[in-house]
Amino acid sequence: MDEAQFLGVYEHFYPDNFSGDGFSTHYVVLGYQLTLDLPLDQLPDVQHENYCWWEPAALLQSKEVHLHSKWYLDPKVGIKPAHLL
Repeated sequence: MDEAQFLGVYEHFYPDNFSGDGFSTHYVVLGYQLTLDLPLDQLPDVQHENYCWWEPAALLQSKEVHLHSKWYLDPKVGIKPAHLL
């Protein structure tokens, strides 16, 4: 997709996992920024739900937004992703 802007490589570490079987999780994410003209109710809801629009400043201040999600808007928040070390 020509409209995708590569943001970088991000690493996400969790002390647990989706199945709860006593091992940790490590994700390597290739972050991209896309501009889409798509209603929120048409986004996939298999793993995620309750989509909403946020102003960037409000998202970065909110305790409802996971730290890893904040990295995509401001890599200075929290631990720096691998590509910024």
